[in-house]
Amino acid sequence: MLEKKSIKISNIDNVKTIKKPWGHEKWIADGAPDFKYALKEIFIRSSFKSSIQFHEFKHETTYVKAGKGILYYVEAPIDIKKFNGGRYSDEEMQELIKNMKKLEIFPGTIYHIKPGIIHRVEAVEDLIFIESSTIELNDVVRINDQWSRSDGKIDSEHINIKRFRDYYREQKFRYEFAKTFAKGRTLNISYLFKTEYSGSKILLDSASEVWHHNSDTDNNELIIRTIENDNLIKIQKSNFDKINNKFFDTIISFETIQFAKDPEKQINDYFELLKNDGILIISTANKNTSSFYNSAHVTDDIQEFTKDDFLELLGRKFPDVKLYSQRLLSKKETISKSFSISKSKTALRNIAKNILLKVDKNSNFYKLHFQKTIINLRQKKKKIDSMYLQKNYVPLPFNERDNPLYFLAVCKKTSLNSKI
Repeated sequence: MLEKKSIKISNIDNVKTIKKPWGHEKWIADGAPDFKYALKEIFIRSSFKSSIQFHEFKHETTYVKAGKGILYYVEAPIDIKKFNGGRYSDEEMQELIKNMKKLEIFPGTIYHIKPGIIHRVEAVEDLIFIESSTIELNDVVRINDQWSRSDGKIDSEHINIKRFRDYYREQKFRYEFAKTFAKGRTLNISYLFKTEYSGSKILLDSASEVWHHNSDTDNNELIIRTIENDNLIKIQKSNFDKINNKFFDTIISFETIQFAKDPEKQINDYFELLKNDGILIISTANKNTSSFYNSAHVTDDIQEFTKDDFLELLGRKFPDVKLYSQRLLSKKETISKSFSISKSKTALRNIAKNILLKVDKNSNFYKLHFQKTIINLRQKKKKIDSMYLQKNYVPLPFNERDNPLYFLAVCKKTSLNSKI
C-alpha cells in the first residue's frame, strides 16, 4: 500500500506486463489498494482484435498513442439486468454485434466507454493506446472472443492480482444480499475499494437514498445518491456534521471493521446513527482462513476476527444478530495447493501459447484445428462456473460446519435496546 504523502517512481519497462493472445497490457497503475484509479498502456498486433465485450460498472477513457485501428461499438448501452437474467436471445445478441458502428482510430483519437456499451478494438497496424479507468478491473463481460476466453478477470491472464480478481464479484453479491434488507435512508461505508457507485446503484433498488463515506479518508464528507424520475442517479454532497443520531434506516459496512483503530467505537457509532428499528449489515474477513487471500487483505494495520470474536463484538450493542457465510472453503482447499496448481497450469498454457504464436503468427492453424473445440469446452466450463458462483458467492445462513472466507452479519436495533 502506498503511504500517504509519498511518491512512487518507476519506468514503463519495469511495470507489470500482462500477455494477451493479441498483444499485451502494461499496468502502470492497477487499482486498489495502492491506487484509486487504473492506468494501462495496451498494445494490439496488426490484424488482431480484442474480444467483443462490455462492462457492468467500469468507466474507461482511451487515448491512441500510435498506430491505426478500428473501434467497433454499439451506441446504446445494453440492458445489463436483462443480460444477467439470460433474457437476451442469441438472435438479439447477434443483431447487436452485426449493427456495431465503426470508428477509425489513430494517434490523437480519444474515446470514452461507459458501462453497458458493447465494444471491440481491431488493429489495422500495430496499435498502442493509453487506457485510464475506474478500478473494477475484473469487470469484463466477453460476448465473443476468437481465443474463446471466458468472462471476467482470468487467473492465467492476471495471476499477479491474486485475491483482487474476485473482490468485485464478492462485493456485487454482498450488495445484492444487502438490498433485500436496505430501506429508506441508507449509509454505505467503504474502505480502499471504490465500489460506491456500483454498490449504490444496486442498493437504490430498495433504498430511497444512499449516503456514502470513504472511511480511508481523513475528511467527514458524505456523497448522497438518489434516483430521479428520469431514472438517472442524482448526486449531492453533505458531511457528518449535518446529521444527528437515529438518522439512518440502514447502515452497510463491508470489509471496514478490520481497518478500524477502535472496532468497538465504530460499532457504537453505527448503533447511535441507526433509527430504533434500524439494521446494520456488516462483513469481515475470517481470521481462520485469512492465509487463503494472502497479503492482499492482511497487513499490520488490520485486526482480524474469528466467528466468536465477531459475534461477541456485535453482541455488545445489538441483541439480534444473524450470521451468514460467504465463499465457503473445503477442508482440503489451501492457498499453497490452489495457487501451485493454478501456477503450473498457467505456466504450461503460456509455454504452449508462445510456441504456437511463433510458428503461427496469424493464428490460422489455431483457428482451423483448435478454436471450435476450445470454444465448446469453454462454454461447458462457463455453465459449470456459473452454477458454482451462485452457490459460493451468495451469502448463506452460517452453519457450524462452514469454513468461509467472510462472515456477514445482519444486526437489528430493537426498540427495547434503543432505550438502554
